[in-house]
Amino acid sequence: MALSSAVRMTGIAKAEAIRLALGLGVLGVTVTGLSTVATGAFFTSTNHVAPKIVAGTVSLTTTPTSAAFNVTDLAPGDIRYSTITVKNSGTLASRYSLGASVNGATPNLASQLSLAAVATDAPCGADAFTTGSLLFATDGPLSSKMLFGDTTRGAQAGDRPLSAGQSETLCFRASLPSDVDNKFQGKSAAMTFDFYSEQTANNP
Repeated sequence: MALSSAVRMTGIAKAEAIRLALGLGVLGVTVTGLSTVATGAFFTSTNHVAPKIVAGTVSLTTTPTSAAFNVTDLAPGDIRYSTITVKNSGTLASRYSLGASVNGATPNLASQLSLAAVATDAPCGADAFTTGSLLFATDGPLSSKMLFGDTTRGAQAGDRPLSAGQSETLCFRASLPSDVDNKFQGKSAAMTFDFYSEQTANNP
């Protein structure tokens, strides 16, 4: 009886061992399947694009570039006319203003001049001042001052807008009073016109 019982227990143990082995086999398959999903390969593609971003420019040019206001042999009582063409040579729309700097030469004929200007498409002369847009007229002799517009950032009264590539002609009128002192004979007007420009985009 003891031997029969031992044999029966051995059979049961074998059955449990087989069942456990099968269970581990299933677990092994399951784990292997999860591992395959986690490490599988995928098709991919990468494309590279190099953007081109260039800042715009603000640039104002004048013609002529030197001796822009060219008047010679001015006599007391004379009125003379001369032009300056202003062009927006930049890529951004801009606005500009104009100032005059009277230099320190003594005696300076600029201190005796009266000056005015209009923007016009007509020939520069007396008629232009009846049809053109008056930009400024000095009250008495010229001094260092803003002639039109303002250098303060943003749109100011008198500023002149110009689109990129656009130009306009300014007609200047210079007059010398008939009672100018004889000491100014042969003297020149030592002065500089200063053009200031700024972008209009995002700059109200």
